[in-house]
Amino acid sequence: TATTEIYTLTLHDALPISGVAASQANNQIVGNMITGTDYGISVDGDRAVVTANALSGNKYALFVRGASMTITGNDVSSNSRVAAAIYGSGTIRDNHFNANSPVGLQVVGGGFVIQNNTADNNTLYGISCVNLSNSTITSNTAIGNGELDLQWDGYGTGNTWSNNNCDTWSVNMGDRPCVSP
Repeated sequence: TATTEIYTLTLHDALPISGVAASQANNQIVGNMITGTDYGISVDGDRAVVTANALSGNKYALFVRGASMTITGNDVSSNSRVAAAIYGSGTIRDNHFNANSPVGLQVVGGGFVIQNNTADNNTLYGISCVNLSNSTITSNTAIGNGELDLQWDGYGTGNTWSNNNCDTWSVNMGDRPCVSP
C-alpha cells in the first residue's frame, strides 16, 4: 500500500543547509516556513502535495519532480538561485513568486494546469515553460519581471495559453497569450 507522510517545520526547525526533503509517492509538504537555507523544499515522488509553505531567502527554494502533483498556496519570495522548479505533471495553482533570481516559476514536462499564480519582480522571467506539452496556462498574473513575464522555449505541443495578465511574452506563443493587466 502507498504511504503518506506529512512534514511540518517551523523556522526554528529549519536546518541551515536543507529544509524538507521527501522521496516517495504521496508526500504532503504543508505549512512550512523555510528561510536562509541552501535547499528549501525538495520532493521527488508522484502524487506529492506541496501547499501553504513560505520560502524566502534560500538558494534553491522549491524543487518538485513527479506525476500528478498538486502545488498550491505557496509564497516563494526573494530566493537567489532557483525559486521554484517543477518537473512532471499536475496542478500548480494560487502560488505567489516574487522578487526571485533568476525565475519565479519554471515548469518542465506535460499535462500541467498552471492557473491563478502571481509572478512579479523576478529578475529574468516570471513564469518559464520548458519542453512543455499538453498543458493549460491560464489566468496567471505576471508583471514587472526582468526579460519576460511569460516565457516558453518553443519545444512541445498542445499547450493552451489564455487570460494571463502580463506585459511581455515569448513571440512563439502566438498573437495574444496575455491580456493587459
